[in-house]
Amino acid sequence: MLNIMLDINDVSNEDLSLFSEYNIIINDKDFLSNKKINVDILVVDFKPSCLSFIMKMKLIKDINKSIKIIVIIDLLEESLIRLLYDNGIDYILVRPIDYKTLLVIINRISYKFINHNLEFNKHDKIIKILNRLGMPANLKGYQYVKQALLLCLKDNDYYLHTTSKLYPHLAKTFNTKESCIEKAIRNAIELSWCRGDVDEQDKIFGYTIDRNKGRPTNGEFFAQLINYLSLS
Repeated sequence: MLNIMLDINDVSNEDLSLFSEYNIIINDKDFLSNKKINVDILVVDFKPSCLSFIMKMKLIKDINKSIKIIVIIDLLEESLIRLLYDNGIDYILVRPIDYKTLLVIINRISYKFINHNLEFNKHDKIIKILNRLGMPANLKGYQYVKQALLLCLKDNDYYLHTTSKLYPHLAKTFNTKESCIEKAIRNAIELSWCRGDVDEQDKIFGYTIDRNKGRPTNGEFFAQLINYLSLS
């Protein structure tokens, strides 16, 4: 749940009811005295002392890099709007406040926060699993495998069509040939299969791979890892 600070003067209980799915903090006067500002979104009235206000917002951004700031202004002044945006303000609303519009903005920010965290978690899981499988991180193939798994988690079609879709996408991303992508991935899988923990390999691949035939193919490797990552 996102923490939202409302530093505005005229919010009513009826308005607040729109934000019931969020943790709302109202007009906390000690907000800037904290060494760490632990809110995700700040909705704040623009104060007449322009320079002082902007410096205060910059300080907040310096303390909490990920915070999003929504400023409420009284008049639609182009020079003020440009100044606020140039100094890191994320959104600007003009009075009278339409709280339904504000909710739309907050929901949009919330969606971005959630997706950012999901992407980070996926990336972290992939790194951990490749390390457990013994894949050397200094190989080009390691980077290709990591990116390929992120793509496949977003769209299963990538590992269902490795030759026609996955390799061309990776080749474009890394500015190389499709054949180089395929070979580097094959080499990375080969090394991890030879040097990796057998118990860990069995845990992930189970009986889907015949050890008498050697390492899994690139397609088998991606298919089983995607299945494992999706369930874990």
